[in-house]
Formats: sequence, structure tokens, C-alpha cells
Amino acid sequence: MIKSILVAIGLFGLLGSSFAEALCPSTVMLNIKTNMGHGTVKAELRRGNRPGSSLVSAEAGNPPMAYKFDAICPGRYFFAIYTGDSPDIKVTQYFDVVVRETPDGYSYSNPRIDVFIQRAKGNQKSNLITSVSRREL
Repeated sequence: MIKSILVAIGLFGLLGSSFAEALCPSTVMLNIKTNMGHGTVKAELRRGNRPGSSLVSAEAGNPPMAYKFDAICPGRYFFAIYTGDSPDIKVTQYFDVVVRETPDGYSYSNPRIDVFIQRAKGNQKSNLITSVSRREL
């Protein structure tokens, strides 16, 4: 029994990301555009509800930027978006990665989230993002 578990763990290690992609074949895309002239923008793909979510993966780049997250399993997610060590963290609405059984097998969702970040005027807020503190993640 222990030997078969060790063999399975060894195979998982050898197969690495291709094994994970076979189990969780969804890809999530995040496109960020801004007119604020930020430098590097960090995007965290987070799983679960706030507070208490878990970090799945993080990417950084200079907008306009397309962030691609592969091997994503079904579940509820959101993005946390910030620059540097800023306490002002923007979060997207929740979205779901789903798997559906079809007559031909299975169908996996591949969500694409588009975000345009701009300075709000007065009480103007985006319907896609809101600000939270890091401890609220």
C-alpha cells in the first residue's frame, strides 16, 4: 500500500504541470488597462470568498497587460490587483470556473475578465472592482 502511494507521488512529481493541467484544464485570462500611468501592476488570482481566500497564482506586468493563469480547477475566484506595497487593493467581482458534463465528455469554462482602472471622480465607482484592505482578502 505505502509503495503504491509513493509510486503515485513520484509519478505526480514527474508529470508536474501537465498532470495538473489534465485534472484542471481551465485557463483564466485577466486583461488590465488603465489611464493612471501605473508602473508594475500585480494581479493575484484568489480562490474562495473574502475574507479567507487562498492565493492560487500571481503575475506582474505593466498595463495594458494580459495575465494568463493555466491549470485552474473548478471553483469560485476573484482577482486582487495592486501596485507595490499599496494598502489600496482592488478586487474584481467573484466569478466561477465550472465543468459541465456533455454528451461528448466534459466542457470546461475559461473565464476572461476585462478591467479598466481609472481615477474615480467624486463618488463614481466601477461595477467590476472595489477597494479592500489586505486583511480582507
